[in-house]
Amino acid sequence: MIAATIVGGIFVYTYFQRSVNTFISMGSTVSVVGSEEPVNATYSIVYIKVVNDEQTPINLVSVTLVNSTGKYSFAVNQTVQPGSQVSIVKVVPGDYSNCYVTYLEGGQTYYTEPTPLG
Repeated sequence: MIAATIVGGIFVYTYFQRSVNTFISMGSTVSVVGSEEPVNATYSIVYIKVVNDEQTPINLVSVTLVNSTGKYSFAVNQTVQPGSQVSIVKVVPGDYSNCYVTYLEGGQTYYTEPTPLG
């Protein structure tokens, strides 16, 4: 009976600990807002805003643009402090519908969710 109580207590503790960690990480995000304007038949201008809502600085590595026929990536070397944002404006070949950003945080590589270029 005592062993069952101890094992049950460990399961409850693990469940609540995992729930608290999930709740804390839900508020920490890096978000991307973007838009695109065609310049002519072969080039577009993309406007990308990256917002760092993490608790630590992030280092932007690249922006990847996606369309139905493939991807186009370009390097970005900027640090975004917690609670700050950066804007990126670039003329790119082609026309794109979505983008995502690759960034480093704490030595780990992360990717944002694909964002529509609306």
